[in-house]
Amino acid sequence: MMNIDALIKHRSKLAGMTTQELEDYRQEMFEEYQLFVKEWTEDCFPLDEFPYSYPELVINKRSTSTMGFYNHKHRYIEISDYVLLSGNEKEIKDTLKHEIIHYVCHVSGKQYRDGQKEFEDMLKAYEAPSNYDDFRTIEDILQKMHVYRCNCCIRLSARKYNNRRCSCKSKIDFVETTYTCVALYKHENPDVKVYEW
Repeated sequence: MMNIDALIKHRSKLAGMTTQELEDYRQEMFEEYQLFVKEWTEDCFPLDEFPYSYPELVINKRSTSTMGFYNHKHRYIEISDYVLLSGNEKEIKDTLKHEIIHYVCHVSGKQYRDGQKEFEDMLKAYEAPSNYDDFRTIEDILQKMHVYRCNCCIRLSARKYNNRRCSCKSKIDFVETTYTCVALYKHENPDVKVYEW
């Protein structure tokens, strides 16, 4: 389980950074995880058994719905900028392991797509998370949530973005802004409708 307090503190630290400081921090994290990709690939797949170089790592600043992605056409791994800056080291490393195994299976000529037997067997062998197990989703990443109360239908709603109207078209009143992950917020507040937009 992630340490929510540490993630909130990390998120607050990022919010206080200037644009240049944030870019420097992003570059530092990118280099750290690029080294992780190289070392983990070389440790698990030695060059004498696996004659391919380690995959290139690329930051995807647009992606908010996936944590990582293996591009089989160009043979590189993308990691979401949002995930890279999340401060959740375990989730980042698990995502990278999963994507490295996509790469290894692909260049080895094995089945490399999620759900295919050879790919899923290799995930288990290297203790990497699978999309078909208790795999984390974007809901597990710390996010800023805006909580509102509708005056008409008297319900609370949490949204990622500021909004002025409820689904019943009534005006809504701002209650609070909180940093949490969607999954935890849903668990702690079952009466609150969480909108993913």
